[in-house]
Amino acid sequence: MRHAMEPRPVKPTDPRWKPNRTVLVLGVIVQFVLIGSAVWYSEMTATVVPATPPKLVSEVISPEDAVFADTDISARKGKQLPPVDVRKAALADPKQLSDGFRLFTENCASCHGPSGRGDGPAGKTLKPTPRDLTRLTGWKNPTRLSDVFRTVTVGLAGTQMPAFDYLTHEQRFATAHFVVSLAPGRQIDTEATLAALDQEFALSAGAKEPNVIPLATAMDRMLAERAATPALRESATIDDEAGQEVFKKVVEPGGKDRLLKLLTTNQSWREDVARLKVLATVDPIAAGFRPRVRLLADTEWQTLHVYLKGRYPLGDQ
Repeated sequence: MRHAMEPRPVKPTDPRWKPNRTVLVLGVIVQFVLIGSAVWYSEMTATVVPATPPKLVSEVISPEDAVFADTDISARKGKQLPPVDVRKAALADPKQLSDGFRLFTENCASCHGPSGRGDGPAGKTLKPTPRDLTRLTGWKNPTRLSDVFRTVTVGLAGTQMPAFDYLTHEQRFATAHFVVSLAPGRQIDTEATLAALDQEFALSAGAKEPNVIPLATAMDRMLAERAATPALRESATIDDEAGQEVFKKVVEPGGKDRLLKLLTTNQSWREDVARLKVLATVDPIAAGFRPRVRLLADTEWQTLHVYLKGRYPLGDQ
């Protein structure tokens, strides 16, 4: 039996040696540190290949300059559209509301917002701002279904609300039904208001859908017709500060050559500001404009029209 006062072995080589508690704790801590360091190093040195390389942009793109790639349409022969039973079309059903939601998303949400609150990205720079369709106050026209159909068809004077007359009558009714559904408590149509709508747009008589040709074909024909058009020249001096300001705002940097080519090719714009608006907004980039040209107010279009006639006079003027 070992004596009670026998000294404790201090060397690990001694068979009687046993580590004390402090040594055990330190050993466990060291092991955790080593394991953690190994995991950290493996994560930091691992090579991660991104699935999609980041896209670099040279400048900040504002909402009004966003461009959506258009796909050219195919040639299509016109047809006679069936008449519309106005009283039946005025009754909402699930299919109309579903179609209306889709059409609203495609044609209206960019300005009015996905929920119709007037907060769409393209509407932030419009004056006046797009209508909040979920509220019934401040409307220029009555809030009946027939009045919404009329606004969808012909637009709204004094605002940036365009006409969507290229939609079929059924599509316009579907869009109107969805808009009406956004705010309960609207005025209700009567037999008289529905009859007036039918008479105004000849809905019960049907409609003729026109022939459609691809834009490229139309441009080729236009170029052929204008081949003998006299060339324009750029005026060296023009005193029109207001026009110059609008011009700088909507013409792309480096777009002046494309603009001059377009204005030379089709000079119908000289006689009609509406024609200039069409030429500039069908494909703004190809015409030398920024997409924000679509947001110009009527007075700005008039200013730009006068300025362009002075900046690009006919060769003999």
